Amino acid sequence: MKKFFEMLVEMDAENCAAVLNNLQVGKIPATYVSFATFADAVEAVKNFRAQGLNITALISNQVPKEILPLDFAVFGLRDIAKIQPRPEYIFADDKISSAYATKIFSKSKVITLQNKNLRELGDKHKIFVGNLMQFEEMYQSLADEESRRTFRGYFLGNVLNQIGAANFTNIPHYLTAGFTPKPENVVVNFEIDKVDGWKKFTKLNCKVYDFEVGNQTLPTAENLVAENRGLDGYVHDNFTMLDEYVREKKLPRVDFFNVNVSGNERNILRGAAEIILRFKPTIAITVQDKWLELAELVKILKSFRTDYKFEMRQCVATPKDEPEKFQGDTEKILLALNLGLELRNLEKVTLLAH
Repeated sequence: MKKFFEMLVEMDAENCAAVLNNLQVGKIPATYVSFATFADAVEAVKNFRAQGLNITALISNQVPKEILPLDFAVFGLRDIAKIQPRPEYIFADDKISSAYATKIFSKSKVITLQNKNLRELGDKHKIFVGNLMQFEEMYQSLADEESRRTFRGYFLGNVLNQIGAANFTNIPHYLTAGFTPKPENVVVNFEIDKVDGWKKFTKLNCKVYDFEVGNQTLPTAENLVAENRGLDGYVHDNFTMLDEYVREKKLPRVDFFNVNVSGNERNILRGAAEIILRFKPTIAITVQDKWLELAELVKILKSFRTDYKFEMRQCVATPKDEPEKFQGDTEKILLALNLGLELRNLEKVTLLAH
């Protein structure tokens, strides 16, 4: 638990709200990195300066040849070497600019400011400290050091708003050692806003039951049963419980259960209590920015079965794994910045149970 308490000390000293307050009070210079349109980047700098941040420079990939006079410096990507001394603090406006700034300014503290209102950035530290016992219990439930490192990186990165603090793996969660479905396994897959997520399982020669609520054009493929309904903790409208579905279809077993819906995970598990008790399926649940729910998911699964082992992974997205995230100019921008074809989402993490 030594590293857990070291994380708490760092959170207390370096949480985003505290750092921003120090920067505002001390008028400490900072640099802003944005790959939005130049006009939007300039407006963002003006907005944060109006809130008390002393942003003295803007780095943009879209600097026009002629610009009106500004009361802060402007640098294109080719001019970064001219920035001296190197900034202690850098603000980035999204995942790509944050990854770029972390790579280029390795000794600077890179803080992601996607929220334009600074007053709303202090809640995460309060949430963690206010529910410390729950998070400590979850931390102690994790089975290996890699998971504990991921836990620390996930919560520390979010409280500090620093993507560099996180512990990412480039292995998709369904290929994590010990959690990969085996050929002929029965897989239940429920994902929202995911393009053909079932394919990763049929490629492993699994029998897949895929829930696509609201999809009027269901896919067809070998080893795939696609359903135009979702999963919940009770039967209503176009939703059913997994327990009810297994009885309805007379499934002999469920070996793997994948959930990536960004909400309602607790009810989904409660609606699968019977199959969890009977079959103890391997479970992968991806959660986005739902801290208390994440801790409660561990409690719920432990209440069903005490023999589950838990791990955590924070995975990068790649075009092969999540092609929908690389539409438009995303691939082109990543390659131009030499960042590789991967995206890091600080708010998303996967809980694994087996």
